[in-house]
Formats: sequence, structure tokens, C-alpha cells
Amino acid sequence: MSPTEEQPSPRLVAWILWVGHIVLAGVATFFVWFRAISTPHCAPNCDFALLYNSTITFAWVAFTLVTAVAVALVLARSRPSQWMFPIAGMVLTLIGALVANYLSDIALRFV
Repeated sequence: MSPTEEQPSPRLVAWILWVGHIVLAGVATFFVWFRAISTPHCAPNCDFALLYNSTITFAWVAFTLVTAVAVALVLARSRPSQWMFPIAGMVLTLIGALVANYLSDIALRFV
């Protein structure tokens, strides 16, 4: 990058990452939900309460994380490190999806 080119502002980068966080949260929620509807093989033995609760809880966690990151970005104004908020939200969303899928495995009697 030459010295005459402008670097994108940290605020713009943070908001672009936040949009990526929204996409990641939507895709992860879809996969967690899709896992919950794949129950034909264990219909009489599945723990449907755990399956339902893990799916709904993850959807709310993903929504809460996206909202919290948006609020943090608005409150952070123009801090140079504000790009870390959406990255942290993405990491927590992925961890939540892994936990929800593990709970789905337990509910579906895979573990």
C-alpha cells in the first residue's frame, strides 16, 4: 500500500465485521436448527426437551451477541481497537454453536 492511499477507518472495518457476524450467526443458527430436525432415527428415545432447549437457547444467545456487539460499536465511537468487538462476538457465536451441537448430540443419543 502506498503512503498516498487511505486506509479504511477502524469504524468502517468494525461495522463490516459486524455484518459478517450477522451472517455467521444466521448460518450457525440454521445449522443448529437443522440438527434439531434430524431426529427420525431415534424418535422414541430422543431427549426432545434438551434438543428444543439447546436450539432455542442458542438462537437467543446468537441474537443477544449480535445486539450486544452493535451496542458496543455505537458506544465505542472511534476507538482504533473496536474491530475486536465483532471478532469476539463471532468467536463466542461459534463456541455457542459447538456447545449447542454437542447438546444436540446428547439429546439424539449420539454421545
